[in-house]
Amino acid sequence: MSYSDILASTALVVSLLTAGWTAWRAWRWDRPVVSVSGEQWIGERSTAQGRRIAGFSIEVVNTGNQTTQVIAAYWQIDRGNGVNIHFTATHGGGGIDSLFDAPDHANAPALPFTLERYGRCAWDFEMSLDGVQEQEAIIRARPVVQFTSRKNTELAYGAWQPSQIAMDARRLPEKRDS
Repeated sequence: MSYSDILASTALVVSLLTAGWTAWRAWRWDRPVVSVSGEQWIGERSTAQGRRIAGFSIEVVNTGNQTTQVIAAYWQIDRGNGVNIHFTATHGGGGIDSLFDAPDHANAPALPFTLERYGRCAWDFEMSLDGVQEQEAIIRARPVVQFTSRKNTELAYGAWQPSQIAMDARRLPEKRDS
């Protein structure tokens, strides 16, 4: 075997490995990459004295290079008991009744909706806390989005945040005692 045969064989192996790596990366990374974030707040409706509401915002960003379909969006609630509770990210949010009139800039999209590549969608929603049981037991909450990636359904999770609902529920008895 001559030096040129060794060099040609090495070049062939390297070019095949490079082609394989390029094909694998294109297949692996040619998909949506969805991230989700949000905020939560507590408020009181002046039209109904003493009626407390929980407000949530949610922002979904697709930094991938493929369009995706957002199937569901919600806030996941953790009470530390292992039961998975969701507050749906639509007007009404799963509470007893909706108290929300959306401003123009925060209209919730009809689910499911298409999120283009490099696209972003954000909206706010509120729900009544009248029907939410054991509010002081809620430890934390986070935004979650369910979306399609190729033929599979995947979930994107936001960061856990301390529960504003529980903090407010603990403050209410203190206000009444004073």
